[in-house]
Formats: sequence, C-alpha cells, structure tokens
Amino acid sequence: MCAGGETGIVQLFNTESRSLLRQFKGHTKPVRAVRYTQNHQRIISGGDDAVVRLWDVPTGEQVADFAEHSDYIRSIACSPVSDNLWCTGSYDHTAKLWDSRTGSCQITLDHKAPVEGIQFFPTGSMAVTVGGYSIRIWDLLAGGKLVHEISNHQKTVTSVCVSAEAGPASSASTRILTGSLDSHVRVFETGTYTMTHMSKFPGAILSLGLSPDNKTLVAGMANGLLSIRRRKKVAETDAPVGKGGAIARANKYKPRKKLTADTYRYFVRGQSEKAAEGDIKVGAQHRKHIAPYDKLLRKFCYGEALDAALETTRPQIVSSVLDELSMRGGLRTALQGRSSETLRPILQLVCKYIQDPRYTPLMVKLANLLLDLYSGMIGASSAVDSLFGILHEKIKEELKYQEHLMALQGMVEPVLFGSIRAVPEAIEK
Repeated sequence: MCAGGETGIVQLFNTESRSLLRQFKGHTKPVRAVRYTQNHQRIISGGDDAVVRLWDVPTGEQVADFAEHSDYIRSIACSPVSDNLWCTGSYDHTAKLWDSRTGSCQITLDHKAPVEGIQFFPTGSMAVTVGGYSIRIWDLLAGGKLVHEISNHQKTVTSVCVSAEAGPASSASTRILTGSLDSHVRVFETGTYTMTHMSKFPGAILSLGLSPDNKTLVAGMANGLLSIRRRKKVAETDAPVGKGGAIARANKYKPRKKLTADTYRYFVRGQSEKAAEGDIKVGAQHRKHIAPYDKLLRKFCYGEALDAALETTRPQIVSSVLDELSMRGGLRTALQGRSSETLRPILQLVCKYIQDPRYTPLMVKLANLLLDLYSGMIGASSAVDSLFGILHEKIKEELKYQEHLMALQGMVEPVLFGSIRAVPEAIEK
C-alpha cells in the first residue's frame, strides 16, 4: 500500500506486517494523490506543489516529473489498459492525460471548475472528471471531446468511481458513482446519463471507494466517520421440482387470512360491488397531476425543468420557473452547457418579453447571464448571432423610448409644480 501525507513524502507499506518498505522523497509540499500504474511497478504522485512525479518501486528512484499544472493536484487515475497512460486533475480547472513514453501531456481537458476527482472508464477510451457542481464525460480517442455534462448535485462534487458492474445483475451498462458535499452518493447510467439511484449519508462526503467485486461501497465524510455499505443479493431457491419442491409448494392450498386492518384486502373491500337502485354515488377524487417542470424541479434537474417550461409557450409559467431557479441558486446551472438549438428558445423568450414591464427585470437578469455564459459563442452559429442582434436592437429601442419619456417628464413637471402652487394662492384669495 502506498500513501502520501502532509510531509510531502510518499511511503510504501506492507499491509500484512505493517512495516515501511520504501520512502519516496521529492515533493516540497503535501501529497494529495498517489496511484499505482497498471503493472504495479511504478507509482504516480501529485500534491500541493503542482508537480506530478513518477517513481520506480523496485529501485525507489524518481523516473520523471511533470510540472505543467499551475495549481494544486487533487486526483490521479491510471489507464486500465496501458502502463504508460494516466490522468491528473488539478485546481487550475484542467485535467491532463500524460504518456510516460513521450514524457509530456497529450490532452488537456477544460473542466471549467477545480477538478476534485478523475477516473477512466473500464475500456480506457473515456474518462470522467468531477468538480464544482458538474460531472463531465470525455472521449479521449476523439482528442478530449466533451461527450456529456451532468449537474445533479447541489454542492461541490468531491469524488467519483466508475465500474462496469455496479448496477443490477440484469444490466451490463457502466455505472458512475459520485459523492458530494451535499451528503449524497448518486449513481448514473452511462447509456442514457440518467440518475438511477441516490443514497443519503450522515455527513459531507470527501472520498468514495468501491471494492473490486462491486459489492462494498466505502465513503469518508467530513465529520470523521467512515461509512461501509454492502449490497445485498436476493438468495435463489435451489429446491427440487417435484414432491416437496418449489412447484409443489406453490400449488399447495393456502387458506386466506382473516380480513383485518393489517391486510391490503381490508382497504379495497367493496370496490368491485355494483351500486343498487337508490344508492347515492360519490365520485372518486382524482389526484392532481404534477406538471413536468415541477417533477423535474423536485429531481433537481434544472436544465430539463427550464426546457419543459419553455415548451408550454406561456410566459407566466416560464417566469415562475425562472424565479424558482433563481431562489435555489440554480439559474446559472440551468443555462450553462447548452448548444445553439437549446439556446435559441431562451433567446427568443428574452427578445419577445424584455420590453414587457411585467417581465423586464427578470429578462434583464436572464440576458446578463446569457451574455456572461455565451459571449464566446458569437460567430459560431448564425441563428444565435441573429437573436443576439435582435436583442441588441430591442434594447436600443427601449433606451430611446426611455430618453423620450425622460424629456417628456422634464416638460410636464414644471407645469404640474406651477399648478400645485397656484391652488393654495387661489384658495387664499
């Protein structure tokens, strides 16, 4: 077992005798991440000195160092298919793919937030980075192309695990497990990138680990607790078919239980009976259906909730959803990471209602956020460019109206002031 520490020394221990086998000295600041390569012959370490160091286990010597990060290194992941490839995540908002054969960085991934954790997919062709409120999946074979972004956590995502067999036994899809300071572990399916499960823990999660057989989940929390949870599997019956077997037991007559309040039949009794003549019929009270955007808000799917509200084409509903997102602090999350197709309905809404006094304050706030997030996209899409142009003309037109109103106000105020002074004088006379 290898471990780093506050002293900046990487130490190698024998887990059976608990004796110290090696010490690797070279870091000048605390070491935050240590990993073995695929062949377990080398160790990779990184920490607060922003330097990645490669160590040879048999000799205890440093093989190489890489100093292309500009801030603290918080996570390291080694490729499951190559001894020469690994990734590092740093607080400089980037994750880098390294190749020991060339001794340099091959791909830089811009996470747009401090990277807290990084993991390879089992195939080694894709990677996932976590940090801030987002989870990003990258295609390394395509040169670091962003495949998908997930923003389901309400606080900083601190850790991530990837396993091909973490889901149900009937599913072969890879699962992504993430831990966050919001005290939740969420499980996502990579086929559709949807959340399939969520677990609540008694403290903010700082680290997450999964056993090799994918049956034990370990979480370290900020309150000093270590949670170990094991997945239970339903036992299968091996009873033989025939006399005394499973079929015989299933076909055996079982007397019905007495109808009491501890049974389900007690509460549904009489529902199949038909009313007689003269009986008074009381209609069933149907449950009110929850709107799609309300369901998505309950699941903290902010971007999908805003899209569902836009589909209604009703400004009252869209403004209510925007106000709710603003109160939750999720408005920026709902707007970021959009393509030109999903950005167009929002820009059309702003252009249509920014001059409406009922929605002007909300539309101005929305326009400022859109300019902050997507000013770099100007020139990439003709449709988005034209909508930004329309928005610019609308604002110019509104400012011109305001200038005319201010001039009119300046002319009317002296007249009103003179008439107000003339009334008391007339009363005195």
